[in-house]
Amino acid sequence: SPQRIVFVGHTHQAALLDGNCHDVLPCSLFSDGTTYKDPGLSSLIVNPGSIGQPRGGLRSPSFVIYDSGTGTITWRRIAGYDPTVTAQKILSTSLPDKLAYFLANKFQPLTRGPLNL
Repeated sequence: SPQRIVFVGHTHQAALLDGNCHDVLPCSLFSDGTTYKDPGLSSLIVNPGSIGQPRGGLRSPSFVIYDSGTGTITWRRIAGYDPTVTAQKILSTSLPDKLAYFLANKFQPLTRGPLNL
């Protein structure tokens, strides 16, 4: 049977879309504890966000908890995350430098130069 709720990832940005890819909630609302009660009327596409490379304006990592019994989706954010620490660690590995610059520059378009850590 077809599933009505699909959980996706890899965009690094929290989202809740209907089956036609229209926003159900504005992404600015995905703060810690934001809860959506699914009325069961249409398909939903849920993107919990990201742990390691959070994007979309809020710098804290996010995930969701889905309660199938109540039909609720709750976004959680991890307090105390310091993206500058992650940026420094990225620079000491073979990962692409652009990942560090992206975190350090507060998710602005990538620019080479000193990290604003």
